[in-house]
Amino acid sequence: MELRQFKYVNMVAQCGSVTKAARKLFISQPALSSYINKLEEELGVKLFDRSATPLVCTYAGEQYLKRARAILMQLDDMDREFRDIATNCQGRLRLGFPGERLIYMLPLILPPFKERFPGIDVEVTSGPGNRLIEGLRNGDTDFVFLPQWTKDKDIAQVKMTDEELVLVCARGYLPNDCILDREKHIVNWR
Repeated sequence: MELRQFKYVNMVAQCGSVTKAARKLFISQPALSSYINKLEEELGVKLFDRSATPLVCTYAGEQYLKRARAILMQLDDMDREFRDIATNCQGRLRLGFPGERLIYMLPLILPPFKERFPGIDVEVTSGPGNRLIEGLRNGDTDFVFLPQWTKDKDIAQVKMTDEELVLVCARGYLPNDCILDREKHIVNWR
């Protein structure tokens, strides 16, 4: 079976005429007639009642068309799906976050991403950095957000943002000599 067979038989059935179908398929009428005859010989059944005008499908032709149209529809769906994937309209993105960053980063990242790419499913994994890197190496994750650079040279890394850390403690807990600059919030840890 060839895809061309499905298209040819479908077009003849739609047009009700080999001549009209041949015109739409941009082939000669004798070539299309010969093609349909060979297919009928191969299948051992007649697909069209040639005594009727316009041409009418036989019972075998109806069954053939039902299957052929289902196959053609699946091929169209597959083409559309891969076109959507190629243009980032459909697909899957697997992200990895350390647990402590997931709760505040994901709500900032996900809504604008989903607005721009509504057909992309986002799967999120959370865990310690070494496990996230392992998932990246195994192909279980596409991107990982980490708070520090990894030593692995074979992984592409890009700085996304500077992060501000805030030290929260009770008043008077830190001695005054620890605070190097109150205005800039610089603390000496020694």
